[in-house]
Amino acid sequence: MYKGKSVWFTLLIGMILITVSGVFFKGTEYSRPQDGPAGSGPPSISGPPAETRSAALHIAVAMQEAEFEALQKKHAAYAESRPHHTYTLERLEPSAASMEIRERTRTGDIPDIVLLPNTAIIEFAATGYLAKVKEQSPGDGDSSHVSRAVDAQVEWNGIAWGMPVDIDPYLFVYRADEGEWPEGAAYADVAEWLEARRASHDSPAGGEWLLLRRDPMLLTALGTQLFQLSRPADSLQEEAEAWEWKLGGGQSLPVRLTAAPYASVLSQVADGQAMVAAAPLSALHQFDGSASLRAAVLPQSEDGWSGAWQPGRSFAVSSKSEYEREAFEWVNAVNDASLQLAIMEQGGGAPVSNSASPLYSGASPVPASVISAALQRLEAYRSAPSFYHQQTAVIRELELLHDSDRPDASSLAEAIETMQRSFTQDERND
Repeated sequence: MYKGKSVWFTLLIGMILITVSGVFFKGTEYSRPQDGPAGSGPPSISGPPAETRSAALHIAVAMQEAEFEALQKKHAAYAESRPHHTYTLERLEPSAASMEIRERTRTGDIPDIVLLPNTAIIEFAATGYLAKVKEQSPGDGDSSHVSRAVDAQVEWNGIAWGMPVDIDPYLFVYRADEGEWPEGAAYADVAEWLEARRASHDSPAGGEWLLLRRDPMLLTALGTQLFQLSRPADSLQEEAEAWEWKLGGGQSLPVRLTAAPYASVLSQVADGQAMVAAAPLSALHQFDGSASLRAAVLPQSEDGWSGAWQPGRSFAVSSKSEYEREAFEWVNAVNDASLQLAIMEQGGGAPVSNSASPLYSGASPVPASVISAALQRLEAYRSAPSFYHQQTAVIRELELLHDSDRPDASSLAEAIETMQRSFTQDERND
């Protein structure tokens, strides 16, 4: 009798436990706190949807004022659909933006979203301050880029850390009344073009045949042929005038390096003080006298390095952001072809969106064929984890050259060659 009661009692307890467990544990899932700090793991997909969760995003961008106004207009339309979010848009002076964000990493005051040069994106990715880009879905629905190498510029260790906005290729610039530059010219053709100019013109008023700014990225894009002294130089002034660029076929082009800003460099070409200069596309977009100038693609050297590096900018999301999901949604929504074209019209580089390329002619004084040809030079590029340190080495060599009574051109050429080797596809396959 007692044995039967014991069995029934045990069954009753079991049924009660099953019922209680169903009430208290049914449907239990992990949910990320709505307003708490971000955890170390990925955000829970069961948390509140991004369109209902409140978020406060700080966005800092390296832009000129006109570019920033274009971004503000694009952002305003997006913000209207997210009234529960708050946004702070901050414009950083492009020349000091990377340094500014570098200082903020030391204090922990890092914006949720940044727009910086790709060189800085790689630097901050390597130091752990950026979140991985899982996928890119631009607002126009077209995620294809003008070149696979566009994405490679913001990759490190095989992972994407930035969402590209523009590419700013370097170009040769000359006066429109000097005749056509040979399209896709090899060195010999460039030499012939220059010789024809020399035969039909006196020396430029300033005596400059090729004027270059002391821009480490520009010097890297041009290649090592430039870095040969035509004669010994005993002073800074002589050193600046003693360079020559070997064009092949026994030809060479006198070169002058200058510390002047790009606006001044282009003005000297427009005024006839210099025959040819090299400058980024954005410098032409920002120059008032661009109608009097023409642009051509940098000639490619035999080793295939010249023109491999092209500067550009990308959005990136901080790894410290509490609202990583909302930050990526914002970038994907605003960074479409229309914004990139608007940035181009206001002085930026070439859009990376493939759907924007047919519209170059309406946004740039430079022919679309020239821009497209310059972007094709990206194909030799690959990302370099040590790029930031290599760039620093080039800058240091430039400083040493100008602090020395007897400049050593070979050291600068070696530093630049090291950078260019890291960009070549051949080394990737070794």
